[in-house]
Amino acid sequence: MTSLFAQEIHLYKRHEEIVSQRLMLLQQMENKFMDENKEKASQMQAAETACKRNLGLLMDIEASEKSL
Repeated sequence: MTSLFAQEIHLYKRHEEIVSQRLMLLQQMENKFMDENKEKASQMQAAETACKRNLGLLMDIEASEKSL
């Protein structure tokens, strides 16, 4: 009987360890997901800025061609 009780306590402790590890991994996944979203937003902003810059340069080139 004591052996079953000891085994139950051991299993309960192991369960708690697994649940704790799971929560930690879920938090890490959430943090990584948020970091990836921030990086993606930053890349989108950089691409948008580059597109506007390129459009301005293209317009400058067209204006230069017309003036020649």
